[in-house]
Amino acid sequence: MTILHLNLDQTQLGTISTSGYEIRSSGLEGALHALAGWARVPIDFSLRAFAHVVEPLPGVSEERLLWGLAVRVTALVFFLLSVPVAVVSLVAYFPLKWADYSYRREGCFVDTSDRVAVKPAPALTVEEPLHIRTHNVGLVPPYMSVIGELRPPRERAHELLESVVNDPHQPDVICFQEVFDEESMELLVRGLKEVYPFVIAHVAEDRFTPLHAGTLIVSKMRIERFKHYELGHMIGPEKLSHRGISQITIKTADDRSLDIYSIHLQALIGEGRAEARYEQLKDLGEILERDRDESSDLQVVVGDTNCQELTVWGEDMVTPSGQSEEKVAQVISEQFDDLFLLDHDAKTGRRTEGEARFLHSDNRKMREELEEPRGSWYQGPFSGGFKRDWVQFKAYLDRVWHGRPAPKVDKALCEQQSEWGTRHWKHKQLANTARFDRVLVPKGSSLTGSVEIRRVATRFEAEPLSAPSDHLPVDALIALNQNSGSR
Repeated sequence: MTILHLNLDQTQLGTISTSGYEIRSSGLEGALHALAGWARVPIDFSLRAFAHVVEPLPGVSEERLLWGLAVRVTALVFFLLSVPVAVVSLVAYFPLKWADYSYRREGCFVDTSDRVAVKPAPALTVEEPLHIRTHNVGLVPPYMSVIGELRPPRERAHELLESVVNDPHQPDVICFQEVFDEESMELLVRGLKEVYPFVIAHVAEDRFTPLHAGTLIVSKMRIERFKHYELGHMIGPEKLSHRGISQITIKTADDRSLDIYSIHLQALIGEGRAEARYEQLKDLGEILERDRDESSDLQVVVGDTNCQELTVWGEDMVTPSGQSEEKVAQVISEQFDDLFLLDHDAKTGRRTEGEARFLHSDNRKMREELEEPRGSWYQGPFSGGFKRDWVQFKAYLDRVWHGRPAPKVDKALCEQQSEWGTRHWKHKQLANTARFDRVLVPKGSSLTGSVEIRRVATRFEAEPLSAPSDHLPVDALIALNQNSGSR
């Protein structure tokens, strides 16, 4: 098995048991971090200026062409002027970052259970299920947010925090992915530790860059164990971060171990990336099998698989047979039960039985009457223009090069026109059939549950021009299957 460059456990995290939240001391460690941060300022400025050359108005309608052109020209001037200073800063930054890294732990475990109530261990019954959420929040550094057509990360982090804190259906455990921006991470942790007594953050920071695994896990139940594995096979920019599999263990009411695995697999479509996801899912299966043999009683896998059977453009990624995503979908179906499919159609994502539990509450906060989302990824940033055309063209070239058949296209399943970047996005952005984010249990598991894709329902008076993330939160109510024996 190709695992993993990194294997952390809870003993390697710095534990914080006070009302404060500082992952570094105020001594030499803090001074090195501050100096590295100051050295990075000109670099970040130059990168952000270049990002605005690529995408002048992130999260804003492309109809503002003249304003966008003015921003692009101004950004180009600032970029060219800032490059010399950024190069000098880069020379100073790398040794400072390395020194900062050598003084810190591999992550941060925040324990505020001395003043925030700890929820009793879950009974895992229909009446008392475990409520888990997975959410890729896309809180990348500002320059990456600009290119991804997302609003500033700190602004969106504030909206995400407000949404969780004021949610009448607050999850017991939340597994966030892509919390890469340092200021956004600190904002979320400072707010969530007042509601969730156990927080794991800043996992596996890189030695030379400000990136880390992007993992943020919060729990109302006591976290008994934590491990993080960095997945191999990554392609492209994903190699720069240490993302992979973050595992927490909590105890159930009958003192059984329940392991929750938060995953974040290789992104984007294409032959090589599909192969990477396939290998990563096989590695995940081996980790789960090993844990079951050692001590794991119950297992749930949540997170961003970056796998989709149907694209936002209505392309069927597994029909006809022979497409690159086919074996990725096959390894998921062979190893896991996808709990979303227990009461939703596999193709359309529409509910086939029962009623949505959270939809009416979310709609009240959204002040809209929207249907239940059918997918977990907004097509907003790729709804039109160069980004969409480039992704589709690249996928076409990839298929031709590898001799793959053209996918079957069903335009009737596509989402209606996106309103991303306008004040109307909440009215028509119903989400689509691209379901990247999943809740899985191993085949034969004694666990079952119901899964619902939700919306980030903020109550801000100033309506944002686009959603806080291009992914939607996915909630699951996990219970023991009364029709199967314990495993």
